[in-house]
Amino acid sequence: AGSRETIMGPDVFRDVIARLRRVDAIAIAAGDLSRRSLPLQVGQPRDVSARERIAPGGVGDIPGTVIDAEGGAPAHPPDARVIGTGLDYPGPIADVILAAGGLHKVPVVRAALRRGVVKTLATGKATARALPERGA
Repeated sequence: AGSRETIMGPDVFRDVIARLRRVDAIAIAAGDLSRRSLPLQVGQPRDVSARERIAPGGVGDIPGTVIDAEGGAPAHPPDARVIGTGLDYPGPIADVILAAGGLHKVPVVRAALRRGVVKTLATGKATARALPERGA
């Protein structure tokens, strides 16, 4: 967590975050927590295993923070090390666009929609069709 504060502490980083909060639209991606997940394969710190990255109850991550099926963030120690604003950054942004597709991402797409910050979903036909069929 110390490295996170070192990186996010300087004014230049805080200025970037402040500018993000003033944009009209922002696109985010959602990741799954399966073996197919590229971040789980190559994007973890050396001292965090893929197994540790999967929080109890987690269905995926947006952007870099694990979320549960209802779009909440379970207490998950590795997320405290994520460089960025976590799930709070959308704030007043008018259009948060979620780009995610594939049937393996249906649980995390559904969870992101339940979180209530996504205004526009960019996905494939199969994923869109599966959302209501699987309880969305």
